[in-house]
Amino acid sequence: MPARIHWSDEDLAEVRRLRLCHLTNAEIGARFGVSSGTISRLVSEHKLLTPEKIREIVGARQLGTKACPKKLARMAKASRQVWKRPDYRARVSAHLRSLVPSDERREALKQKHDEKRGFDVPDHLRAEYDFLRRTKVLTAREAGEVLGLVTPAAGPEARAA
Repeated sequence: MPARIHWSDEDLAEVRRLRLCHLTNAEIGARFGVSSGTISRLVSEHKLLTPEKIREIVGARQLGTKACPKKLARMAKASRQVWKRPDYRARVSAHLRSLVPSDERREALKQKHDEKRGFDVPDHLRAEYDFLRRTKVLTAREAGEVLGLVTPAAGPEARAA
């Protein structure tokens, strides 16, 4: 039987934060080097989340967070009406054209982000990196760890020693 891990308050807070960000127990367990069952037991033993909140998170992961059909229809109608106005279309189109950077500007921005982040994100991993940052609400370092671009920080086992 493996040795029992002593979880610090920081580790428990991180598990709670990641669970609230809709990561699965398996995804959180992989980050800490433990099984999904360990994370599930940890959440219930330490009462990190209420059973209602857990059901809400699981439901949102399974169904997505969708607006009701009536609200979607109202939003679509309002959007169509706004886009019918020529002045609005011209203003938005001009703004969007101004946002598209030149090749040199795009490369300079990429270098600036790489320097700020502390590591380079290869083009073949860009989509996965963006998914983790936006959908999973991970920090740049966390997303880099998940993709193997940076060395993972010490887990709870190393901190307990």
